[in-house]
Amino acid sequence: MAATRLLNFCKNFTRSLSAVRLPKAVPEQFLFSSQTPVHQPSFQRLFSGSCLYSRIVIPQHFRQPCTVTQQRHITLLTTFNVVDNSALGQRTKRNRKPYLIGFYRKRKTADIGDVIRVAVGGKTNKAIVVGTRKTKHHTVPRYDNNNIVLVDDNLAPLGTRIKGPIPSIIRRRQAKYSKVLAIASRFI
Repeated sequence: MAATRLLNFCKNFTRSLSAVRLPKAVPEQFLFSSQTPVHQPSFQRLFSGSCLYSRIVIPQHFRQPCTVTQQRHITLLTTFNVVDNSALGQRTKRNRKPYLIGFYRKRKTADIGDVIRVAVGGKTNKAIVVGTRKTKHHTVPRYDNNNIVLVDDNLAPLGTRIKGPIPSIIRRRQAKYSKVLAIASRFI
């Protein structure tokens, strides 16, 4: 079906080109130097014979739709910035950024407020996502990069201070993240 539509489009396109008369040369008043004439490309050669289908530009509505969708969540190997002042987080400023290696729930994506497993400086550690580049809802703040706070197994933060604002969505889970919220300086 798409092939026949493309073939019909090419036939109609070449008919419309043959009806239009194109000038062979640009008038001399538009040239900077009148010594060498400038000719427009020969459209007869572009659309004749075997070159008809190889040089034509296929319009957008004839192309196949994109199969890759833009993801609005955090997946494996996503890199993060550490926003607390822990010693492990400070080392990431000089070395490779922490990246996601595991989840603590069935769904293999993470959003703001989820606990994830990250690789930081050759070690694995738990972390809480406190900011993402892409948000699922317009009420959630959008950050310039993906931010995490490093925590231990009891969800107590490894640092003593959080540098940057924390979204107020995390406040709703106050029972779970009370220790992280206690050291936060600002909320959005």
